[in-house]
Amino acid sequence: MEVLKDVTFRIAPFGIDEARRMIREVRGYPMLQGVRGAPPADEEALADALAQLSAFAAANADVLETIDVNPFIVLPKGEGAVAVDALIAVRENAGA
Repeated sequence: MEVLKDVTFRIAPFGIDEARRMIREVRGYPMLQGVRGAPPADEEALADALAQLSAFAAANADVLETIDVNPFIVLPKGEGAVAVDALIAVRENAGA
């Protein structure tokens, strides 16, 4: 939850269990559990996406400069999550 300056970090790659721990570390975690009548979010989809993104980053670490996914929308439980926009920048000398 970057907009709230509420972030957590890990070195990639990490698995789904570590992704679950990361999700629970942020102060905004209660928002994912459902607030003001909103249904709980699909935490498993978020954890899976984090773990898969970390695996991608680790596998391509030699060429990646940055990965920016914004916004990433976590849908209600059982409905998944969606990366609305993403930008992957490669190093200037990648593949040279």
